[in-house]
Amino acid sequence: MRIAGVDPGNEGAIATYCDESGAWDLIDLLRMPLISSGRYKSKDNKTVDSRGLSLYLSEMRIEKAYVEMVTAMPAQQGGKTVQGAASTFNFGYNTGALESVLRLLGIDIVYVRAVDWKRHHMLLKTDKMAAVRSACYH
Repeated sequence: MRIAGVDPGNEGAIATYCDESGAWDLIDLLRMPLISSGRYKSKDNKTVDSRGLSLYLSEMRIEKAYVEMVTAMPAQQGGKTVQGAASTFNFGYNTGALESVLRLLGIDIVYVRAVDWKRHHMLLKTDKMAAVRSACYH
């Protein structure tokens, strides 16, 4: 069986594993494929490359995807907006594109809360690079 662990979003990634050897081996780690959305001109002008993602997942023969359950964060912290309205919209748009590709390919989706997978891998209160390193060595 081949599975993918997916962190949605423009800064996300896909870790692909297989258990053909009897253990879960990392066979690939890919940054989320992005293309210019063409919707408007700004730093947020990127969207998930649905076609590229579809071709990649098909080639990898993924059967199940564990997708981090994500939400937008349009909150204020210390008087500073963490995520603006346009960024929140783009995040939702890209997450929907990712889920659509998975569903169209017939890949089973399992949603996982970040706190649950981080607790499982002892990564609570660590930075994003610690998670990337963990994905490479588990």
